[in-house]
Amino acid sequence: MRYGKTVGLVAVTIVFVTACTGRGAHDDATGRVDRPIYYGTPDNNSAVVAITNGPGTGFFCSGTLITPNVVLTAAHCLEGMNTSTIQIMFGDSVGSGTYVQTTEAIMHPAYDSYSITNDIALIRLDGSAPANVAPIPALPPGLALAVADEGSTIDISGFGQTETSSSGDKLHVSVTLTKVCPGPNGCSFGSGWAVPGSIGYPRTPGGTCYGDSGGPAFLARAGQQYVVGVTSYGDQGCTVWGVSTKVDAFATFINGFIGSVIPEDCGAPGDEDGDGLADCADPECALHPDCLGPDACEQALPLGCGAQVNATTVGAESQFVDYSCLSDSTENGPELAYELTAPAGATVTASLTIGGNGDLDLFLVPTDGGASCSPSACLQGSYNSGTSPESLSFTMPAAGAFLVVDTWEVASPFTLSLSCNGNTQTPDENCTNMNDDDGDGAVDCADPDCAAHPDCAPTQEHCSNQVDDDGDGAADCADPDCATHPDCAPGQPPGEVCNNGMDDDGDGAVDCADSDCAAHPDCAPDPPPGEVCNNGMDDDGDLIVDCYDPDCANHPACNAAAPNMDPVSGGQACNQSGSSPPPALPLLILVWLVAGRAYRGRVARGPSGVGSGRS
Repeated sequence: MRYGKTVGLVAVTIVFVTACTGRGAHDDATGRVDRPIYYGTPDNNSAVVAITNGPGTGFFCSGTLITPNVVLTAAHCLEGMNTSTIQIMFGDSVGSGTYVQTTEAIMHPAYDSYSITNDIALIRLDGSAPANVAPIPALPPGLALAVADEGSTIDISGFGQTETSSSGDKLHVSVTLTKVCPGPNGCSFGSGWAVPGSIGYPRTPGGTCYGDSGGPAFLARAGQQYVVGVTSYGDQGCTVWGVSTKVDAFATFINGFIGSVIPEDCGAPGDEDGDGLADCADPECALHPDCLGPDACEQALPLGCGAQVNATTVGAESQFVDYSCLSDSTENGPELAYELTAPAGATVTASLTIGGNGDLDLFLVPTDGGASCSPSACLQGSYNSGTSPESLSFTMPAAGAFLVVDTWEVASPFTLSLSCNGNTQTPDENCTNMNDDDGDGAVDCADPDCAAHPDCAPTQEHCSNQVDDDGDGAADCADPDCATHPDCAPGQPPGEVCNNGMDDDGDGAVDCADSDCAAHPDCAPDPPPGEVCNNGMDDDGDLIVDCYDPDCANHPACNAAAPNMDPVSGGQACNQSGSSPPPALPLLILVWLVAGRAYRGRVARGPSGVGSGRS
């Protein structure tokens, strides 16, 4: 589907590699002498433009639309030019595209044509680009290229001649980012030299050459394509190394021209662009790694031998872009992932058929040691053109792996099937994994195969708890499931449940107030208090205190033989042992209580014995 491609054309080389003085030899169309490039592949990225002097004049540089009305290019493209004649051509082939007039063009104020530093420029359109052209933004400082990005794949694009000597067609090639040189000093890489504020790369399998000056180098960050480089210079033969201006290093220059404020730095606290939204709350940060949700592998469903799934990439996650087993291009659409459950060492074949008019690709990627996977360590890929089926055959890694269905063009439905050791038998349905393992369209307990599974058995009605346990709208004896329950026998009124706060038998008495509960343990009356025999109190209410209460006859604090005492009158005598009676205070209290009771109940009589009234 995609193969290595060579793009051409850089207008200036540094002085120690055959520099061109001034504008070099002219032809009547472009003002450049083009040299052929080889193995180019057509590029349909509409944001990549040709910089021309109008229809019929050919082109002299390339550029990128970074806002609806601003084109980014190289400063050396504008050197010595009458910028009022510049027109931007939108299209894949010079002469057949749409031309747009410009109103302004500026080179970076610190551009040095001798050292080729600060080789960056901007052109403003007279109006906006065609409606079908989507700008690709310049990489902001918050996502700046760093040494850690060395080894990444970048895609370089521009217009130029081919090995057949045709010209004016847009071509692109993917190369490895070899050197990030932020400055303040230059950097060597292989036999090449990168000035401060630039990036370097080999021209393998192809690369830029004369005429591709100002064209972009693209890199994806979290699913969003950015312009990270502007083609600047390289070796004279256009076969060994090339250098592009490092775009994120010139944010102030770019933002000053396009009229925007400092972009939001999504990785640092604060509202840098002053829109009242900081970091991940700012829409500019929607695709920043710190602001993304779980990726496709972190949300992957299991996929086992013999399984078949029908799904779609429409609306799926779109975070995976670069796969190491796809060296010449990137996957910019949404993707779905499946975690393989095939046994280690099994011979596995994965087959993908595509519905609709989409172009989907299939990748085998290892785990990342955690919950996700590593597209950058891709094990195998299948990427045929258009709707052609994709297929992978492999030995199941012992450490586990994922299959990723990614969108090259147009998200679409698909069918993915997995066979192991030639096994195409329909697998059993796993009743608890939220997956349609046997491909019959029914998942888990909705599949008849799971009818006897414990997790799928219907809930039984409990016939005496006043709850509709099985959800059929009938509770307890009103549920036919309880017809044979003892509490629900025909003609048998329901019994009172003695501790549920309800009048179960409908007699108007609840729980212990119902005579049916008389013998229930929770309804037994509290036993009367017993006499405490040594606390000076009448605990059981019989007006006899402590050892004078017969209940205390056998208490250790009381003598085995009760005192010879009249508890009412308070008269006392020695007990049989001759010991002294208990202390007098309790006795006096008792006498007072008894006497008071007797007094309050007595009627006074006169001498004749006739009652004379109440005292």
